[in-house]
Amino acid sequence: MENSILKNLRDSYFELLNKKVVFLISFIFFLVLFILSKVYTKINEFFQINSIPNKFLLYIVLAISFIFLILVISAFISVIIYVFSNNDKNLISSIKNSSGFWLKCSLTILIFIILFNLANFSLLIFTKFMISFKQIIEISENSFRLISFLIYFLWLSLVIIFFTYSIPFMIYRRIGIIQSMKESFKFTKKNYIYTLKLSLLLFIILQILAYLPNNISLAINIILLTPFYASLLIKSIRK
Repeated sequence: MENSILKNLRDSYFELLNKKVVFLISFIFFLVLFILSKVYTKINEFFQINSIPNKFLLYIVLAISFIFLILVISAFISVIIYVFSNNDKNLISSIKNSSGFWLKCSLTILIFIILFNLANFSLLIFTKFMISFKQIIEISENSFRLISFLIYFLWLSLVIIFFTYSIPFMIYRRIGIIQSMKESFKFTKKNYIYTLKLSLLLFIILQILAYLPNNISLAINIILLTPFYASLLIKSIRK
């Protein structure tokens, strides 16, 4: 493969510095997400102080908040990836032209979240199953940990294979959700070592950010990490 992760990292860094509009877009969305987090905290405090007899109302509020958050995040990702995939430095033009991908992007993110949580759910089911049948099925603690890891790794592998490049492909090639997932699968299959390096890089950075205060971590993630990673993904699939 011609893709070199070190070369792409260097090129993405310089491209990010040359696109000042990306920092403006990222800062705007950081403010939006920051305000939304404060509003969500106030709503949560309200529900804790005031006992709500109708739990259905609480579920509706939580569902609306979740959907709105997904739409905001998908809008941000769509605009950022559009800027890097089309070399568009005009903010208004970028937002306008990428608006058609917002819904597709949000649905893709929603599917990603469902599959990611299925990984945790499958691990929980397996743990409960082993506890229920521990008298029938004898298994060592090390074997249990190994099997649990393999189950979790299987689900995460599916997520990485189908979703790492799906949104970049969707916007870069103007294709649908299913087709973008197929393209992501094909690309990952051919470049699994490169994809593994990208995944490990993102994982390590996120682990480091987890040690910082929430607001600082959010700012770095939104203003710097997401645009940089978007540029890196576009450079990876561009031929």
